[in-house]
Amino acid sequence: MNNPGTIKVKNLSVNYHGNTALKNVSFSVDEGSIVGVIGPNGAGKSTLMKAMLGLERSSGSVSFFGKPVKSMRKNIAYVPQRSMIDWDFPVRVEDVVLMGRYMHIPWYKLASRKDKAKAAEALRKVGMEEFSGRQIGELSGGQQQRVFIARALTQNADLFFLDEPFVGIDVKSEEIIINLLRSLSSEGKTIFVIHHDLSKVEKYFDQLVLLNQELIHAGKVDEVYSSSNIQRAYKGNTAVIKEGKEMVVVNP
Repeated sequence: MNNPGTIKVKNLSVNYHGNTALKNVSFSVDEGSIVGVIGPNGAGKSTLMKAMLGLERSSGSVSFFGKPVKSMRKNIAYVPQRSMIDWDFPVRVEDVVLMGRYMHIPWYKLASRKDKAKAAEALRKVGMEEFSGRQIGELSGGQQQRVFIARALTQNADLFFLDEPFVGIDVKSEEIIINLLRSLSSEGKTIFVIHHDLSKVEKYFDQLVLLNQELIHAGKVDEVYSSSNIQRAYKGNTAVIKEGKEMVVVNP
């Protein structure tokens, strides 16, 4: 690797029962960037994220700062889609956030005062400290998402992977989360976000990965977010594209 300070994906492919979910995807990402992963439904966005994290069987290679994912586990925080979480499980908000410390705590020890302080600080950053004693299922969608962001913060990771964090949440929660991600980016953290609202990509992201099973384009937002690239990815079924600086409705 010429530059170990980047995230590199090379020829990443995933197949399910003979069907291609992801084909020969290659790109690199600058350290400290907020990266939006975009594309139509079924494009392989979540599959890409899981394959990068070693959660899906795949071919190809992925390196984080020149190292494979298996040696970077403690440095990676993953926030799955809300639909993948059992919200009926009887666990309190403060305990969910404290889970972010578990990989740093030996199995034979309990969470320390320092671990609990980190969890409390993370809850404060997402504006959820007053809900620490509540059961996670009692919260709104936006509040639940903020709690899981707090869990990721508690992990002290360098890489953050968020799968559709803005789906089904309120405006206040979305503002808190994106401002927090910008703060993390300013500290040199690298953040991948699967995102569906094309109208906000220029506002939210530094770089984009545009997919439809194959890579359409990856790079700086201005390079990727063009009408031609969006039309290639969405095949005319997208809700919005960019023409100059204007957003227009296409095939709604």
